[in-house]
Amino acid sequence: MTRLHSPIYLVLLIASTLTVSQGCSRRTAAQLVEDGSNHGNGIECIPFYSRAIRKDPTCVEAYWRRADAYARTHQNPSAVQDLDRAIQLDSAFNVGYLFGDRGEVEETTGDVAKAVADYTIALRFSYRVAPYSPTENFFFYRGRAKLRLGDTAGALQDTDSALYYWPTFPRARYQRARLETIRGDYAQALRDYCYDEQVPLTPDMADDVAFVADVFYFGYLKYKLTDSLYCSYWKAAADYHYPAAEEFVRRWCR
Repeated sequence: MTRLHSPIYLVLLIASTLTVSQGCSRRTAAQLVEDGSNHGNGIECIPFYSRAIRKDPTCVEAYWRRADAYARTHQNPSAVQDLDRAIQLDSAFNVGYLFGDRGEVEETTGDVAKAVADYTIALRFSYRVAPYSPTENFFFYRGRAKLRLGDTAGALQDTDSALYYWPTFPRARYQRARLETIRGDYAQALRDYCYDEQVPLTPDMADDVAFVADVFYFGYLKYKLTDSLYCSYWKAAADYHYPAAEEFVRRWCR
């Protein structure tokens, strides 16, 4: 029988395989977390964070990053479970993002009152980190949640606070313009919608769920100001199934 490999080759091959295997098993939890972050932010990175947690069940960052991956892949109960565990381990981790991220998941699943409570806790932990900080985000998120609960006064106050910390925050500008439109302050709403002429709010932005409501309300503002372009905004929002837009198109657009 022909021998394909010499005995010494086989010994070297086995030794090399063992070395690679041991090298992988020796990676620390922090290294595995870094490996996961280098593999994107979706389902493909979850196994790395899971290995990091098995390696070190107290690795808060692994729970936090895996929760983010779960949320991005619509595994919301798993995301909340990981964030709960991370908060148990170190509630002050990453200047409030554990609570802020849990609030976002709760808001997505319709538990808006809980989201408001978590954003409030997140604000207690956040602090200024040049050039930006999570503070403006948490105020914006809480304002958005309050708006969903019908608290337009509280939503406006929080949105103003977000803009205090980041005056050019585009989503906060649009959110304030939406609130001003709802309140009938059309002149101020137009100023906020058109604050940055380099980044205009256009109908095609309705393809992003974060902006579809803004597209609808900008159309509503145009309708109130007798701008003939209002239907292009409503139709764009209706194409992405914004309920009010679908109704308005049926009633006022041909």
